[in-house]
Amino acid sequence: MNDRMQYLKILSIILISIIFYKIIDNIKVVVELMNVVLSLISPLLWAFLIAYLLNPFMKYLQSKFKFNRAISILVVYFVVIGITILSITIITPKVVSNSAEILENLPDYINNTKEFLIKKISDANLLEKYGVTQYALDNVDYFIESSKNFLDESLNIILAKLIGFTSELLKFIIGLIISVYMLIEKESILKGVKRSINAFFSISKANKIITFIKSIDTIFSGYLTGKILDSVIMGIICFIGLILIKAPYSFLIGLLFGLANLIPYFGPIIGMAIAVAITLFYSPIKAIWVLIFILILEQFHAWWIAPKILGDKVGLKPFWIIVAIVVGGESFGVIGMFFAVPVMAIIKMYYEELINKRLSLKGNI
Repeated sequence: MNDRMQYLKILSIILISIIFYKIIDNIKVVVELMNVVLSLISPLLWAFLIAYLLNPFMKYLQSKFKFNRAISILVVYFVVIGITILSITIITPKVVSNSAEILENLPDYINNTKEFLIKKISDANLLEKYGVTQYALDNVDYFIESSKNFLDESLNIILAKLIGFTSELLKFIIGLIISVYMLIEKESILKGVKRSINAFFSISKANKIITFIKSIDTIFSGYLTGKILDSVIMGIICFIGLILIKAPYSFLIGLLFGLANLIPYFGPIIGMAIAVAITLFYSPIKAIWVLIFILILEQFHAWWIAPKILGDKVGLKPFWIIVAIVVGGESFGVIGMFFAVPVMAIIKMYYEELINKRLSLKGNI
């Protein structure tokens, strides 16, 4: 019996190795197949994501205002559909027109900015005493070209993403409809998942899997809803502030700044760089005001907004957050940077659990 089990184990390892080799050997075919599968199930993925993100708001309406399930779903989806219609009819065309206008006028903006900077540096005779003027003049071209490339690349990416999203719009709408039924039947769906886990695994393993899923839900739901709400508030405040200081393209900058804030740590820096770059080519003086305003806004965010909305949702030290963002960004781009923090929090939680378990077995704690 033991020999038979040993042979089965060896055979399993050989089969897994062959399958793994075939996957690596035909990686392009596998990737194409995965893309096809993802495209087919994308409405379901949209449905799950929408339902997952809206579930906390539905629960809030039920607990805070004592609405029943149907009324809560109706209110939440009324807001979502309103935002979707607003995005399609106003926000997207506005972003596209502003981006196209900036890209079209970029050569003129660059020349005007270059002349302005050269004149200001040349007029600052005080700098000549320290031999800085010529150095500054020599680096104007490099500074302008770097800013131009950064802005050009950022706006082109935004336009490409917006155009790409229009092709996903139908799948998003289908997902939106399916998500309503997911929220209505939430309890029965979760019950079915739990029964399936209990059916295929032993009681101890099933309990561990269910606990693991609950842990993921606790971390992800708190982080995602908090981060999205935080970014929306930052985008709106930025938009209002830019209008008050009469900055150009206030709507576009506010939107991009809010989106950039979805990325922890690096996001605000990216958002500030885009805001200053856009304003710089319109008016260098105005760019300074935009920079000052955003720096003040970020301080206000760090001291008041973030603690109120986010608190300590993931329990990670800054070092590990930065590591997670860098690894996530290198592996999966912007999406990876956004999801890296909660994923790292889950890894940390289970690693600490493992360490504590091993230490307790040794009698060290």
